[in-house]
Amino acid sequence: MDDTPGKFIEKLRLRHARILLENKTADLKETAGQCGFRSEEQMRRTFLRELCVTPQEYRSRF
Repeated sequence: MDDTPGKFIEKLRLRHARILLENKTADLKETAGQCGFRSEEQMRRTFLRELCVTPQEYRSRF
């Protein structure tokens, strides 16, 4: 089944956030804003739902 437009955008935001977390030292709030998330909390919920880790846990692993 194809993604909805909203789900597609969320996946793009998540992909961008993952790249930034792997390669930069920007704080999580700044990263969330750069990726188009409304807040750090929205980014955290998306990471937990899609990857089963928080952004901070993701950064520490990569």
